[in-house]
Amino acid sequence: MAKVAAGDIEAICGCLWAGMLRENPALTFEDVLALLDEASFADLVALPEQILTAMRDAYGAAGQAEEQGEPWDWEVALATWVKEWGRSEEEFWRATFRTFASISNGLAKLYKSTTKTGAGCCCPRYLAVT
Repeated sequence: MAKVAAGDIEAICGCLWAGMLRENPALTFEDVLALLDEASFADLVALPEQILTAMRDAYGAAGQAEEQGEPWDWEVALATWVKEWGRSEEEFWRATFRTFASISNGLAKLYKSTTKTGAGCCCPRYLAVT
């Protein structure tokens, strides 16, 4: 986000590409660069702040993650998605942060409830085969 704030065109383009990918899965990074070539100077100047505002609205202010625990770690998130949850890397990059957080928070709640009831830690009691 610091690169976006500084106006780094590759960082801006990466954010735009990631944000538009859900609407157009065939969109490439080069397609976004071509779109930016058509933008006015005023639009380009305003773009970093618009991206940062959208990110703050979606995920909270910078530093908020540190207040709630560890900062976000993409490598751990990807490894969890693929190795622990058995999902593809392609699905990970197409998923939203909210999807990942919801799955993760839901599994944490299930884990807490199973450890409180004495059921196995890997499987909620209602899913256990008896």
